[in-house]
Amino acid sequence: MVVADIPAGALRHPGGCRSRLQPFLQAGVGLPPPDGLPAVQPFVRLEYRHKTSEAAQAAAEALAGQLRAWLESQDRRATELIGPAPCFFSRENGLYRWQIVLRGPDPASLLRGRSMGEWRIEVDPPSLL
Repeated sequence: MVVADIPAGALRHPGGCRSRLQPFLQAGVGLPPPDGLPAVQPFVRLEYRHKTSEAAQAAAEALAGQLRAWLESQDRRATELIGPAPCFFSRENGLYRWQIVLRGPDPASLLRGRSMGEWRIEVDPPSLL
């Protein structure tokens, strides 16, 4: 699907691209996703690394239980917990990796002010790999 034709000269002209695309960009804000796809929601990726697979899995399962309890206590039905699961590249630099994903309205707020120990936390990461 072609979204917009941008004249080649607009890319070389200072401010040309921005000025010509501005109406298009403004018109696209607030539109529903095409073809019935779900809207993009903010998400947080939590990753745990350990030298043994069993320890990484146990830590991930323990945190998932704690996250479920926090979600329930705050009645956050719109926030979805995905996982725990091994990362796609499950072993990196000799460490086993497990992850949990929180998706929904402001999932990072669930973690604010809480000690997460050795967990790596990424808000809206560019990749889940």
